[in-house]
Amino acid sequence: MEKSIEQIWKAGFLDSKALISPKVNDLYTRKSEHIIEKFKRMFRFNLKAIAVGGIMGLGGLFMLKLPITGITFFITLAVVFIVNKRELDDLEKVDKCLSSYDYLKSFDNWMKDQVSMNARMAKFYYPFIFLGASMGLWFSVHGPWQYEFLFGPPTSDW
Repeated sequence: MEKSIEQIWKAGFLDSKALISPKVNDLYTRKSEHIIEKFKRMFRFNLKAIAVGGIMGLGGLFMLKLPITGITFFITLAVVFIVNKRELDDLEKVDKCLSSYDYLKSFDNWMKDQVSMNARMAKFYYPFIFLGASMGLWFSVHGPWQYEFLFGPPTSDW
């Protein structure tokens, strides 16, 4: 045997035609792009689900005779959709020609901004949904039933 395993191994990495190492390295650097593309697909799917949920919620709550709740729900989800669509458009602007580290770093910065934006919005839209649902139930045809259920039948002791 002329060459030992170590010599063959070293020669294989020195000669680019000996092994397919450069292709493996290219896949390694592109792995971050694939992960982020998968994230973008899930984000787009979630945006579509928010849009469909807002429209179906509006229709369903109108059929249940809760129009105020339906409108509140729809407006809230529309605002969430619009803001997150803009965030997705900002993610599309991230340059894929950067090195893998820089690409992941810019994605991390985008993710921090996106989470911060949604956390700030949640401080407003959760109370808005709660107030819309409460007012919608209070001023709907279901309101008197709720009053009688909570406080008993109205009396005429005035």
